[in-house]
Amino acid sequence: MDTEKISEIAERIDKNVNEKMKLSTLHDFETKMHKDPLDEANKYLCKKDVYELFKYLTANLVLKKPKDPIGSLIEQLKEIEQSEQKK
Repeated sequence: MDTEKISEIAERIDKNVNEKMKLSTLHDFETKMHKDPLDEANKYLCKKDVYELFKYLTANLVLKKPKDPIGSLIEQLKEIEQSEQKK
């Protein structure tokens, strides 16, 4: 490879890296200025223990394998609701 080719490739790499850094910086700025909806949704689901609820419901379905999975989920949710009301 001659020196010109190496310089050309190096310039293209620098340009590419600089563009990516600009995009990254812009994304960081936009993220700080505007809340990321996905991040906000995830925080809400964690705060309200929705992930834990779905893990519990899914585990029960897999273990029990009810003939009526929807009905079983409804019953489980009713039981959870009743136990929460007693607290």
